[in-house]
Formats: sequence, C-alpha cells, structure tokens
Amino acid sequence: LIARVREYTPWRSEGQIRGSLMHSLRDNGDGTWSWKYDPAIGQLLGRRHNSEDRWKALAKISVPTLFVRGANSDMTSAEVFERMREAVPGSQLVTVPDAGHRVAGDNPVAFNEATIKFLAGVIGDGTSPAEGR
Repeated sequence: LIARVREYTPWRSEGQIRGSLMHSLRDNGDGTWSWKYDPAIGQLLGRRHNSEDRWKALAKISVPTLFVRGANSDMTSAEVFERMREAVPGSQLVTVPDAGHRVAGDNPVAFNEATIKFLAGVIGDGTSPAEGR
C-alpha cells in the first residue's frame, strides 16, 4: 500500500504515508486489511444504498460541518463538493492549495489552519457542546 500511495503522492515521505495508513486501515487478522470508517454512516444509509440515498443522508447532518477539498484532487470534483456544502445546512467548504485527495497529508499546515479557523468559529458562536466548560 505504501508503494501505491507513493505513486500518486511522491512528495510525501514513507514515514508519513505509513503513519497515515496505520490510522486509516484496520488489520482484519486474516492477512487482509480494510479501511476504517464510522459504522454510523452505514446505519444511516442502510445496507442497500445508492447515490441519492447518500445525498439524502447528507441533508440529515445537523451539526457544524467543514468540507475540506484539495485543490489538486482528482477524486472528487469542486462541483460535487459544492453540492455537498449545499446539502448540509450551514456547512462550510474550504479548498486547500497544493493538496490532492489526502489534504491533511499533502498540505498539513493549510489543513490545520482551515480546521482551527472553522473550530474557532464553531466554539465562538455557542453551537459547540464544549462551550462553557
């Protein structure tokens, strides 16, 4: 997997790729690996779901949401991200320069800046459960 990731992100170090994969993958214990994901997403969509079901599920999100897109991503278009932003009420979209699909690994400084700015806005407007602690 490290070699495969290096093919499309040659600027990332092997250590950075390895660390990212170890946080993103689960060892199934039988010699196979799978991507980690939030099981609640599967529960929200149900066993059989199609593209329209996913758009409907996005519209159910009711918490502050930040969509982060890498400007150089060839995985998801800017138009799809804009549709996602429109589907989630009150959400925000940030496009990070010098980053592909794996934004946090490709441009961690800009990713962190965008995330911190978003979180500061969420905490500052009283919509965060952390406020008042």
